[in-house]
Amino acid sequence: MKAKGKSSPIEKNRIVNTFKDDTSATKVALLCNRRKADLEKLIKDTERVASMLLSLFQLEETWAKSFGEDS
Repeated sequence: MKAKGKSSPIEKNRIVNTFKDDTSATKVALLCNRRKADLEKLIKDTERVASMLLSLFQLEETWAKSFGEDS
C-alpha cells in the first residue's frame, strides 16, 4: 500500500511526460506566434515598398509628360 500523498513511479513519469509535452506545445505555439508576427511585418513592409514603387512610377509618368518624353 502506498503512503498517502505519494505518487507511484508510473504516475510521476506520466506527470513529468505530460509536463514535457505541454512545454513542447507551448514552445511550438510561441514559435508559431513569432513566425506569424514576422509574416505580418513582412506583409506590411511589402505593402510599403509596393506603395513607394507605385509612387515612383507615377512620378516617372508625370516627369515624362512634363518634358514630352515617352516612357
